[in-house]
Amino acid sequence: MSGIAIAGAALTLPAGHTGTPDPHTTVAAQTAAKPVTVDRASAARASRSRAVLPKHLPTKRVTRTVAVGPTFSGPASWYGGSFQGQRTANGENFDTNDYTAASKTLPFGTRVRVCHSGCVVVRINDRGPYVGGRVLDLSRAAAQAIGYAGVVTVTATPVGERSVSVVDTAALARLRANAAKVARSHQLRALALARAEAARKRALPAVPAPQRTDAETPRTPVALAGGTLSVASGGLLGLRRRRP
Repeated sequence: MSGIAIAGAALTLPAGHTGTPDPHTTVAAQTAAKPVTVDRASAARASRSRAVLPKHLPTKRVTRTVAVGPTFSGPASWYGGSFQGQRTANGENFDTNDYTAASKTLPFGTRVRVCHSGCVVVRINDRGPYVGGRVLDLSRAAAQAIGYAGVVTVTATPVGERSVSVVDTAALARLRANAAKVARSHQLRALALARAEAARKRALPAVPAPQRTDAETPRTPVALAGGTLSVASGGLLGLRRRRP
């Protein structure tokens, strides 16, 4: 039985060839093509998670004028002149230049905020007025302070001084500035660690691909149509017929 042998240099396959690139070459190529970058967003999130913020707002105690009774409205007048120096209902001498007022029902010493064109706080030290359903009779200085000279409708509210807690804005600003400083420090540290890790990965030595020579590369014969495929001199295809 005769057979046909075909030889060609272009169709020669090295032994163990699978069509995939060398693994060492792939690692080196990936390291060169994709350098490690710093994830700034992750570093920022990590720094914010460690930021120290106040759990409770700082407060301080201050004295404030607050309402201590119901607000009422009605006509009010003023008095002075001939009443200057006379004794008031609570026993003190009347001074038309002080911020005082007369009331029919409010206790002596009650402080009242009276508003018309402006507002003034007066102290009740007398009784009256008993004319025309008026609710208050202010001293001349108090009436002038809120812009009236006669009989006008006013709004009045009993007030008092109370010690209340308010937010200490200065201390809060200091706490926020310190928290921002700590957060910035953590962010810079996270970025420095990320840069150091990236530099360490870039500094890893790349493993070179092994070099093969023609003498070390064996030829693999491939069966084709009852013959053999081998290398011929000069890369020419030669046909040889075998005789049994």
